[in-house]
Amino acid sequence: MHLPVPVVRRLIAAAVEGVNAARKRYRRRPGPGTARAWFAAEQRRLLVYLVADTGLRRGELAGLRSDDLLGRQLWVERAAKAGPGGSVVVGPTKSHRHGRLTVTAATGGLWPAHLDVWYGPQTAIGVRPVWMFPSPRDPRLPVHPATLAARLAHVAEAADATGSALHAMRHTVATSLVALGYLTEAQGRLRHRRLDTTLRHYVDTSGVGDQDVADDLERHLLTA
Repeated sequence: MHLPVPVVRRLIAAAVEGVNAARKRYRRRPGPGTARAWFAAEQRRLLVYLVADTGLRRGELAGLRSDDLLGRQLWVERAAKAGPGGSVVVGPTKSHRHGRLTVTAATGGLWPAHLDVWYGPQTAIGVRPVWMFPSPRDPRLPVHPATLAARLAHVAEAADATGSALHAMRHTVATSLVALGYLTEAQGRLRHRRLDTTLRHYVDTSGVGDQDVADDLERHLLTA
């Protein structure tokens, strides 16, 4: 099930407002507690932008490192998975396919800015890589994928969009691309091995009606 585009926009707006509010609280009363709240709000905003932009699975999001983005080119090379006893294991992606995709200008700007503020310029330019979504318990480790789902739920509650999920946003990216006619691009962005996987799951729900097909045929074949 995918989310309607207006819902995704509400999620983005709520994440942005969350950062603005947390930053104001920190400026009024600087301290470890308000700093942690500001960092958490920025992490949620980055998460929402990334998943709305790329459609990455939550394990792929959890496996992102600061040096995976160069300009607007994002390399997807690994995924974090739940291990025994609540641990996190980093390994290949679900499809065992490495991918490269272009992020939007907004996401491409948020990524280095977030690193510069919280880790310093050396990390922002890729000299000292860190996990983009570090574990709250140990920043040397990536976050548990389930924690990312909880973070989106936090934003969804603020946006009055309960029921929103990371995988539903992935579906929204897919159906939006298919509706725009980017079939092979959708396959590559979602890292499906076969195009028929993309078509089977997303064409019927993309909202492209038969009238659109008839109108396009008329313009192409029947209009003098």
